[in-house]
Amino acid sequence: MSDETSNENAPIDGEGADAPSPSSGDAGVGPPSGVVIQTLAQYVKDLSFENPNGATIAREEHEAPDVKMNITVATENIAEDSYEVALIMHAEAVTEGRSLFMVELTYCGLFKLINVPAERVDLILKVHCPTLLFPFARHIVADATRHGGYPPLLINSIDFGAIYQQAATTPGAVEEAPEETEDTKDT
Repeated sequence: MSDETSNENAPIDGEGADAPSPSSGDAGVGPPSGVVIQTLAQYVKDLSFENPNGATIAREEHEAPDVKMNITVATENIAEDSYEVALIMHAEAVTEGRSLFMVELTYCGLFKLINVPAERVDLILKVHCPTLLFPFARHIVADATRHGGYPPLLINSIDFGAIYQQAATTPGAVEEAPEETEDTKDT
């Protein structure tokens, strides 16, 4: 007797029938067929949380802060076909002219690229790899602000493909994802 809802033989590596095909999505942005991108490691390279007025601000009611956020992607070739990709995040929250907190995170992934044409390496390192790292880095920033006594800073999703395409079409463009967000939860 067969149970059609059983997942006993379901693929766990993302290569099953329900897995997204390399040709789906934005043409030219996803990895080409036959390309293998191995995530060898993910790690926090640097994390800093500053709460300069924590004792004072915790006792007061204040407006929702103005949060300025910058995210940069840096890449480094560390061995043949292996690269370190770093998401560098910097967020600062200010209210009524006073700094609430500042958080800085450098979250890295070590990736091995197999069968990647040379002309696609930059695209994969600056679009695909940061997209894989972003949810983990977002979680770390949210936890850091929450542990600092504030509501979690929830960073909006980032379209690294659009940023990459914009940088490619704009001479002298900086490959940075500036984002302004507002913490609207009452404290």
